[in-house]
Amino acid sequence: MHHHGAVPHAGEAAPATRGSTLGQADLERFARLVRRQLDVPVALVVADPDDLPSLHLGVRAVSWLSMPVVDAGGAALGHLCAVDERPRAWTEPEVETLRDLAAACSTELRLLEAELLSSRAREEAELVARHSRLLLALSEALVGPATVHEVTATVLQVAREVLETGSCGVLLVDHERGGLQPYTSSEDVLDWLPARMAAQGLTADDLYPARVALTGAPLFIADLGALGRRDPRIDAVFGREAFQRWAIVPLVTADGRTDGVITMSWPQPRPFSGEEQDSLAALGRYAGQALQRARLVEDLGDVARTLQEALLTALPSPPGLDVAARYSPAARAHQVGGDWYDAFVLPDGATALVIGDVTGHDLGAAAAMGSLRSMLRALAFEHPASPAEAVQRLDRAAVGLGSPTLTTIVCAVVDPADDGADDGADGGARTLRWTCAGHLPPLLLLPDRRVEDLGRRPEVLLGVAPESPRSDHVVRLPPGAVLLLYTDGLVERRGEDVDLGIARLAAALARRAGQDPADLVAGLLEELLPEEAEDDVAVLALRVRPAAVLASRSAALAAVPSSARAARRLLAAVLAEAGCADPDRAAVAELLVSELATNAIHHGAGPEIAVDVVVRAAAGASSVLRVEVADASPARPVRRHAAPTDEGGRGLELVALVASAWGTSERPVGKAVWFELELSPARP
Repeated sequence: MHHHGAVPHAGEAAPATRGSTLGQADLERFARLVRRQLDVPVALVVADPDDLPSLHLGVRAVSWLSMPVVDAGGAALGHLCAVDERPRAWTEPEVETLRDLAAACSTELRLLEAELLSSRAREEAELVARHSRLLLALSEALVGPATVHEVTATVLQVAREVLETGSCGVLLVDHERGGLQPYTSSEDVLDWLPARMAAQGLTADDLYPARVALTGAPLFIADLGALGRRDPRIDAVFGREAFQRWAIVPLVTADGRTDGVITMSWPQPRPFSGEEQDSLAALGRYAGQALQRARLVEDLGDVARTLQEALLTALPSPPGLDVAARYSPAARAHQVGGDWYDAFVLPDGATALVIGDVTGHDLGAAAAMGSLRSMLRALAFEHPASPAEAVQRLDRAAVGLGSPTLTTIVCAVVDPADDGADDGADGGARTLRWTCAGHLPPLLLLPDRRVEDLGRRPEVLLGVAPESPRSDHVVRLPPGAVLLLYTDGLVERRGEDVDLGIARLAAALARRAGQDPADLVAGLLEELLPEEAEDDVAVLALRVRPAAVLASRSAALAAVPSSARAARRLLAAVLAEAGCADPDRAAVAELLVSELATNAIHHGAGPEIAVDVVVRAAAGASSVLRVEVADASPARPVRRHAAPTDEGGRGLELVALVASAWGTSERPVGKAVWFELELSPARP
């Protein structure tokens, strides 16, 4: 084509082509070829050659020649132009040369566009693959977690590792109080976010996640800064440099309820593709359903624990014996097992002890435990002389009633004190009869600190062969001996022989010789249980009081003010029985027991307080009084230094100043406060 006209000598050329993907370097390369081959001062690619007269090319465009640059379908994307500042007749070879160069430019353009399309396809495929990996990783990771904490931690980990989020957080709907509450975050956001929001008068309901929780619709923000004017309070909380790209998706349960939201953010703005939005929304559904399952399991665990705790009744205080027990649940909240202990006094005055473990860690195990416990109590009353007979009848009854359950159990009976016991070395000794149905062996701590394993020939556990014969075993319990019954959670460790665990328990038991049974049980649990115990544990200890006990009595008193007087009467009876003839020491003891009883009544918990009074022989001809007052509150009393003008607060201060020793100890339910007081020699 031949065109003639004048163009001003200033400015730059127009954009190359419509929709072109060629870079400036590519265009310049073709322009150089045209300038060199056609000997022109200016060559360029323009969208429309008719625009040349209006372009600022830096020369006088007197004549020009152009050829179209076309795409794969033949549509013109632009024109490759040769511009001369002189009048010029373009020859046929020059026209063919420009046509060849335009064709080469078109070919390269198509190759670059194909490469770009391929690159975009690869990016989209990688994005789809990444989000497919997200859903696969999340579905696999959410198989194991069973608590709300574990589910949310898994979501954060998957979002960080697979989606490469800059930050990620989970907010949960509080269905009781209403509103949205921050639960956890991948960063330390929860350490500073609540205080900053409070300072600006903001709550979680003021933020975008609340909108998502309310509507149940995901929210995708490709560029936070492009949303227009920002709330200055938000800037004060998060800062203007906060992450710009956000995805906020609801945690949707299987029944369509929104239980919370997941917030994810990235530093740089970028649009969300449809596949990406679908994947992120699916993440919310996966996590929401896992969260729903976790909450259901935790609710069932709460029911099972309530049932289990209700069945762990108060322990008896049989004459001449001290009984203590503890139950420790597994670290995982939903792992509620069928471990239990029981102790009760039989009609003939003997003391029955039971420790058992029902297979399973759920509500069914706890319910089966309650059923077996109740049946065994009734059968033990009918057959007090033979634990084996009671356990065999229990096995038959469970099978006959259609509720056989695999259960291990030790059932033991400690005879009452012999009426004719003499004052010799074996005075106050008891006879122990027990049977073991597939359970771990009882341990016996002797007064000389030796520990005897009472394991005998193993007999089958309950629920397998109810007609199998069972055996009673007999051993003498000397004064001061401690019998220990326990479940497998105390000694079993993953990958370790259980005999090693039993040996470890026996060594720990020997080190605690002489301890009060309650302190002994608490110490064993503290020493032997790992922080994240995988199984629940029940422990039951019985000590035969040494023959040196001069007198002892126990009473459960109503938690009313008048019970302080009843506690003093109990003390007076024990002192009289022990032969304490010093009225001054008796008056001091009455004052101290009044302080402990009054403190338990006014500051403790539960409908009753338990008062235990014992006088033991000491060195020479003297004796020691020990008084324990227990209530259902686990809170330990604090010794105060009352001011002269205070009307109260001096009780424990008085106990600490007057008593020979004082302290606190744990009980299966609550705590006990105790004191010891040296007494004058007993009357001859």
